[in-house]
Amino acid sequence: MNRLLFGLSLFQIGLFAEIGDIDISSNSHNIGVSSNLNTLKISWSQPTTDGDILQKYRWKFDLNSSSNLEDDIDAKEIVASSNSLEIPLDEYQDGEYYFHILAITEEGDSGVDWGFGKIILDRTPPPVEIVNIILEDQSVEISLKSTENGTSIYYTLDEIEPTAQSIKFETPFKIYSSKVIKFIVMDSAGNRSEVSEKSIFVNYSGNIVQFTNIEDGEIIATTSLNGASNITPQIVVTSSNLATYRYKFDSEIYSELVDKDSSIDITRLSDGSHTLYARGSDQLGNRQIEESSIIFTVDNSAPKYIYGYIDNIILGDRNIFATGKSLTLFADENALIRYTIDGDTPSKTFGKIYNQEIVVTNDLSLKMVAYDSLGNIGNIENISIIIDRENPSLPKIFDKNKSELNSSNIAFYQDSFLYDRTQNFSFTSSDNQTQTPTIFWTLDGKTPTILNSDSGNVSVTSTSTLQFIAVDEVNNSTKIQRIDFVIDSTAPKSLSSTLSEGCINKDAVYNCIHQNIEIQLIAIDNETPDNLNIYYTQNGELPDRDDLNIESKENVSLILTQNEKTFKYVAYDKVGNRSETKIVRLRYDIEAVNSFLEIIASLSIENGVSINSKNIRKVDVTISNGGNTVFYYYKLDSGDFIFESNISQSIDISNLSDGNHTLKVIASNGELNSTENSITFKVDNTAPSNPIISGITSFADRTTVLIEIADEDNDTKVYYSLNGATPSIESFEYSESFNISETLIVRTFAIDNVGNRSGEVSKTFTKIISISDTNNTDGTDNPDINETIPDTEEPETPDENPDTENPNTPDDSNIVDVVLIVGGEKLTIENSDGNLEYVEINYPKGTTFSDDGDKSFAFESKDIFQNITVSQSGDILTTITKGREVLEINSTLNSQTVSILENGEVLIKNEPVISDSGKRSNVEIRISSKEIEINLIVDGKNSNFPTINLDGESANISISLQNDNSINIELEVPLSYKNLIF
Repeated sequence: MNRLLFGLSLFQIGLFAEIGDIDISSNSHNIGVSSNLNTLKISWSQPTTDGDILQKYRWKFDLNSSSNLEDDIDAKEIVASSNSLEIPLDEYQDGEYYFHILAITEEGDSGVDWGFGKIILDRTPPPVEIVNIILEDQSVEISLKSTENGTSIYYTLDEIEPTAQSIKFETPFKIYSSKVIKFIVMDSAGNRSEVSEKSIFVNYSGNIVQFTNIEDGEIIATTSLNGASNITPQIVVTSSNLATYRYKFDSEIYSELVDKDSSIDITRLSDGSHTLYARGSDQLGNRQIEESSIIFTVDNSAPKYIYGYIDNIILGDRNIFATGKSLTLFADENALIRYTIDGDTPSKTFGKIYNQEIVVTNDLSLKMVAYDSLGNIGNIENISIIIDRENPSLPKIFDKNKSELNSSNIAFYQDSFLYDRTQNFSFTSSDNQTQTPTIFWTLDGKTPTILNSDSGNVSVTSTSTLQFIAVDEVNNSTKIQRIDFVIDSTAPKSLSSTLSEGCINKDAVYNCIHQNIEIQLIAIDNETPDNLNIYYTQNGELPDRDDLNIESKENVSLILTQNEKTFKYVAYDKVGNRSETKIVRLRYDIEAVNSFLEIIASLSIENGVSINSKNIRKVDVTISNGGNTVFYYYKLDSGDFIFESNISQSIDISNLSDGNHTLKVIASNGELNSTENSITFKVDNTAPSNPIISGITSFADRTTVLIEIADEDNDTKVYYSLNGATPSIESFEYSESFNISETLIVRTFAIDNVGNRSGEVSKTFTKIISISDTNNTDGTDNPDINETIPDTEEPETPDENPDTENPNTPDDSNIVDVVLIVGGEKLTIENSDGNLEYVEINYPKGTTFSDDGDKSFAFESKDIFQNITVSQSGDILTTITKGREVLEINSTLNSQTVSILENGEVLIKNEPVISDSGKRSNVEIRISSKEIEINLIVDGKNSNFPTINLDGESANISISLQNDNSINIELEVPLSYKNLIF
């Protein structure tokens, strides 16, 4: 085989000997030298051809060191006139490449393959790595390495981007502080790596100052001036290779160099926070780059204060409360507090250590002292607390003349105090602790409290009821006092006079046929009708209180002469209001020259009446003594006069609006004889408001029916029927509440004094029948609950004699079912021990029971015990009969639990109400025969109301809880109630 190739080679040499050599060169790449250029620039010399014409070249650039271009179909060609190429290298990977070229003549002869190589393509940046070694002194040795030979590495330590002009890495180097090292590597081909960086943390401690006898954030005392027992007057520094250091405090400048064994004096520092800075140097001269620092607080001061808190309020010089309280103490610096309550002086070693609230139930005088953790001790402090449970004295009220308002006061009249104008009053009260208790009062009917009332002096401007209480500084208050005031600024009115017979009015003068006559004087007053005095004169002068007087409605005897006598009179009420003056002119007509009769115009309705203009549509006018040519004028209110010649024609009033109207009639006969009649009347066509029927509509034994109307007219009457018939004025007239004991329908209406009638109102009252079915020994079923059950007598009250058999108590060996019919529903109460006493529970119609199931509830009797939860929207009445005691509870809580406890007390709880602000509230009421306790609970916090002491009296209570967490409590109690102050 070798021989064959050798021969072939000789043949080729001999065959192509006529084409000369080709010299190949490149001005972009050197043979055997790496390059990162992306274009190969290559040229060659033109070979000799022994006279033949050179036609073209065949060439190839690849990884092969040898070639056969003549037969290589992948070879490329170029015309013979060219002797250079630029070959793009973008698509060539890094590696060793060779260029081959072959010359070809026009006759097709070719020479040998000439090559240029090796060409090394290297466009890949060389790799580089950093190695850091922590040395014994915590300095760090840095080495930079590359796995590619012939590279150069450059680095920086100041975070500037490295270049070929930066520090060239030759040998490992040390750093003594944390640095960011940035570096690049460059190879012989000119490839340059991206900038790499690495943060090196250095904790070189050889020159770093350390503080040994104090910790960062520590609080220290530098002197024992205020009792500190542990003081630190100096700070000691150290380091492993420390030689010298400089230091400063806060914003001062650094000190001169200090020997490492020197401590730093801190006794000159003021109280407060300080920062100590220091920089060290080691034996080699390395200086600490980042300064050491420590923050500490100097506290040479004793605690400045001790506060006492009650109800989150800081106590002052005067601390007084109505009830026991919990006392909280707090000292400056959260210092430790010791205290005494026996007058001894506390110290750091004596007295009780305060560690929880102090419960104060009575007057307390407390001494206390505070000392901090360093031993600095403060001054002795004192707190005094007074517990004042005593109410102020009942307040007294005085008028402007400093006269007390009592039954001896001149203004006292029929249980009220009567005045003619606005009055100002002042109050006095005394208290054991409060120098001047505050008086709270109302005039609007509301119960006075410290929240809804005015205080101080009071001005009464109108008839009203004043209610007032005295309250001391801790809100101890007196019982409510009440005084009724009447402000009467209205003068007496309706003054009129009546003469005895035989006097005729002509031209405003009464002509009397008798010489001795009597005149009756009448006056009316709104407030003091029984305390009116009428004063009169007969000489024409204006009367006053110095003239003759009579009581209202008495007669005055007069003796007349033929000369005209002028009689004047005026009325005064109790407080001095004066009426207008009335004048009567009279004379004795001895010759009867005025015996003719004057014209008289009479009207069919009287002055001052009220009428229904739908029933009385016209006013008739009757004229007497007028002759044959009589006529009249009339006008209504402020209208014009209307002429009417037909005296039989009535005056139409059917279209008048409700209210007061004035009708004036002037009658005449055309002969200068005329008379005037004027009346004022009221038109009332408005029906009274519909009556309101109230009472428990579902009852067991009996219930009380109340019918009310809102109209203030006392002349309005109410009629009602009980048999279902339509009521009329022939039916029962309602005067007061009445009891019913059977199922029936109450129908009612109201009618006023002029015949206006309200709409009809009705309400059905249903008697609930209770069945007690004892041992069913005969095997028969219980009667159908819906069948008609005959009325039975109310069970007799159990005899107090234990030997007397209770007819309502079943055999102890049996279970007793009690069935209650409630609006068609059935509630079964099972007695578990057979000791049933008579218990009657009445619920309103529409009651739904909370289990929504079979309506079955367990019932356990221990004396009397029941716990029934109902949900309902009306009043609830629960009646419990035990022996001869009857207890009734009325409540308007929407959803509630009513529990009758073993001791006979009643506990009412409502389901919690969630307010608009998300608070959860509920009310608990505990009722016994002597007391009522009410507790409002808001978000788990109790708000107890004072206990209501009934002391054997009875009371009605109505309670409602609103969604805004407010509680409305209405009580009806006798005047002998005790301690009922809210």
